[in-house]
Amino acid sequence: MTSATATPFADALKRRVTTGPGAPGRLVIGSTLAGGLIMGGFLVALSTLVDELAVTAGPEVTRLAFAAGLLLGLVHGSVLGVLGRPDDMSRREAMASALAGAMWAVPLALIAFYLTLWLSVTRWAFVVAQPFLIAGVLLSWIFGLAIVLWFGRELGRAVRFAVRRWPERRSGGAIIALTFVALLVALVALRPEIWWTDERVSAAGAVLLAFGITVWAAIPLEVLALRLIRHRA
Repeated sequence: MTSATATPFADALKRRVTTGPGAPGRLVIGSTLAGGLIMGGFLVALSTLVDELAVTAGPEVTRLAFAAGLLLGLVHGSVLGVLGRPDDMSRREAMASALAGAMWAVPLALIAFYLTLWLSVTRWAFVVAQPFLIAGVLLSWIFGLAIVLWFGRELGRAVRFAVRRWPERRSGGAIIALTFVALLVALVALRPEIWWTDERVSAAGAVLLAFGITVWAAIPLEVLALRLIRHRA
C-alpha cells in the first residue's frame, strides 16, 4: 500500500474510531456480539431447557460456542459491512468503518460474554429458584435479545444495499435458500456433537445453528464466490 492510499485510510479509520464507527462498523459490532450471544448463550440455554444438554455442562460449552460465534460474527459483519455499505460511502471508507467496528467490538465482547454466562444457567436459576439468579437471567435475556434485534435492523439495512449492487442476486438468493434448507435438514437429523464435549444440540438448537451458519458463514462465502466467478468469466 502506498503512502497516498494509506493516509486517507488512516484518517478515515481515526475519524471512525473517535466519532463513531458508521454503518459498516455498527454491523460488525452487532454481528460479532450477536454471533457470540446466539451460539454461546441462547443456543446453550435452549439446549438445557429441553434436556439435550446437561446443566452442569452449560458454562463450559458457553465459552467454546461463544468464541466460535464471535469469530463467525466478526467475519460475517466485516464482509457484509463492506458489500452492504451505503451508496454514498466508498469502499475505502467502508473498510475503515468495519475495522473501527472490530476495534469497538473487543471491549463490548466482554459484556456480551458476561451475558452469555447468565443465559447458560437459565434452567439452573429456575431450578434453584433464587430471586437474585432469576432476575439476573431475565435481565440477560432482555439485553441479549435487544442486541440481537439491533443487529437484525443493521443487517436488514446492509442486505438491502448489498442486494441492490449484487448482479448475481437471483441465482445467489436461490443458492442461499438451498444452503439453509440443506443445513437445516442435516443438522436436525444428525444432531451434531458440540465441539470438545459429549453433548449434542437439541432440535431447536439445530435450527438456530443452521440459521447461524447460513447467516454468519454461508452468505459471505457464497457472495464472494459468485463475485469471483463473475469477474473471471
